[in-house]
This record gives sequence, C-alpha cells and structure tokens, in this order.
Amino acid sequence: MTFKEQREQERVAETANMGPGAHDGHLVPLGADNKSRMTMGSKSVYKPDTNPGVGMYDTDAAMKHVKPRIYEPLI
Repeated sequence: MTFKEQREQERVAETANMGPGAHDGHLVPLGADNKSRMTMGSKSVYKPDTNPGVGMYDTDAAMKHVKPRIYEPLI
C-alpha cells in the first residue's frame, strides 16, 4: 500500500466519524417543550409589605383565632 492510498483511507475514516454538532440526535431544542415563555429576568417591582407595623398588632384579637394546645402526655 502506498503512502497516497494509506492517506486516502485515513481521510475516508476521519470523514466517516461524526464529530460534535454533526447531528441533532434525539435532543429537543431548549425551550421547545416549555409551554410558558422564558425570560432572562426583568427589573424588580417594589411591593409594599401588608403586615401591620410595629405596635399595631392586636394580640388579644389574634388569640381568638389561635387553637389552644393542650400539653398532656398521651398514655
């Protein structure tokens, strides 16, 4: 086998192998199966806190909504 024939066989063997990115395979493109739109983010929006401020919380009224706990051992 001459050098030219050997080199031609190597070239054919190299082109027969599929390299990275040569095929799509079974992978789905990013975002194709996502029903919602993807975003890269946005500016944050200020949402004020709706909880009562310091000293404005009525503890007596809150105790009416709390279920009492009985701390007794179960035997």
